[in-house]
Amino acid sequence: MKRIIASIALLILACTQAIALQIESYDIQNTVLFIVNTEGLNSAPTPILWAPGGAINIPISGIDNFYWRPDANLFWNYYLWDSTLKRALPAEIEHRSAIVVGLILDSPLSYDFPIGDKVKIEVGAGPAFVIRASFLASVSAGDVSDAKPQVAPVGRYFYDKGRWFYPETSLSFLYKLSDKASFGLSARVYYPVFHLWDKMGLSFTDELMASGSIFARFMIGK
Repeated sequence: MKRIIASIALLILACTQAIALQIESYDIQNTVLFIVNTEGLNSAPTPILWAPGGAINIPISGIDNFYWRPDANLFWNYYLWDSTLKRALPAEIEHRSAIVVGLILDSPLSYDFPIGDKVKIEVGAGPAFVIRASFLASVSAGDVSDAKPQVAPVGRYFYDKGRWFYPETSLSFLYKLSDKASFGLSARVYYPVFHLWDKMGLSFTDELMASGSIFARFMIGK
């Protein structure tokens, strides 16, 4: 896990050095995140989670309307460990063993399509990295002995087989309110490409993530 986090940090640093940083604006996001779960019998339904976050917008020098838009979103959910399926599954509150806190780090490139003076459409794609940490959930004293051994395998599951890597695509609509502020709506899809090699036999949509956001954008230096 530490090596993965260090690798992600080095990648972000390399991107930062590769692009002449001149942050044009920043976003504050209110996001709803869906994590598709196709295992309906032994777990909770598809989680619908609040995932607040933010982004910065960095124009790429020499290319009009082309941006690097790294962002981060925080989320959390209950999980259990299914020893038969050998996988972590979303859990109903009465069956929880671990609480998993996650951070989605996106690093997309985006192209903007202006529509008049006030409206533009932003289309983006790039890699996303999902860092997760698992902790013992708040359970009754009698359930601790059952829940505690599940915390470690839940945590390992999300780093095994590259389950921390999600390519993503995005589409955003932005309306200019003033020279300093804009209002926007965005949608993102995160693709669980690790199913191509994890040999779990799961549907490709299982663990797919999708989000919808309302966000405010504020210009810097205006």
